[in-house]
Amino acid sequence: MKTVTKLGLGLLVVGAAILAASSGAFDSMAADRGIGVETAPDADAYVGLDYPNADQNRVIRLQSSSSDRLDFNWNEFRLYYVYENVEVTIITDQTASNELFVKDLRVERDGDDITDDIEKDAAGDSLRVVTGDFRCPALFGSQISSSTNLMVSLEVSNGAGTFSTTLDRKVTVKCISD
Repeated sequence: MKTVTKLGLGLLVVGAAILAASSGAFDSMAADRGIGVETAPDADAYVGLDYPNADQNRVIRLQSSSSDRLDFNWNEFRLYYVYENVEVTIITDQTASNELFVKDLRVERDGDDITDDIEKDAAGDSLRVVTGDFRCPALFGSQISSSTNLMVSLEVSNGAGTFSTTLDRKVTVKCISD
C-alpha cells in the first residue's frame, strides 16, 4: 500500500472515532417542564351554566313543603304535588365580546314521568333560561319518591365563527318522599 493510502485510511479511522466519541459538552439533556390543562367549571366558562336550584351534583330536590300546590288529577285519580317554573339551567355569555348565540337547545328526559313541561326562554342578561313544571306523586297527602333525568344539550357560537361549542349536561330532578 502506498503511504498516502495508509495515511488516508488512518485519518479516516481517527475521524470516525472522534465522531463516534462524545465531546463531553452535551452527552445528554433533560428538562423537567410540567404542564397542566384544566377546563373551567360550568359557572366560569365562556358559556356559563348555572343550576340555581340544584346541588353541586346537579340534582334538584323537590320537597312537598316547597310545592306550589297539591293537585288531584281526575283522569288518573291521583294526587300530585305541583312545582311550577323551577329553574333548571341558566345559560349565560361570559365572553368579553358578548356575541354568543344559541344555535340549538334541546332537553330530553328519561326516568319517572314527573315532567309536565320544559320551557327554554331568553330572560334578562341570560342567553337562555331552562325552566320546568314538575309533578310529584302523592299518596294520602305524602309525597312519594320518584325522579327524572333531564339532558340539556346546546350548541353555542359567536357571529364571527371563531368560537363554537357543544355541551351536554345531565340534571336530575328528584321528588323527595315525606
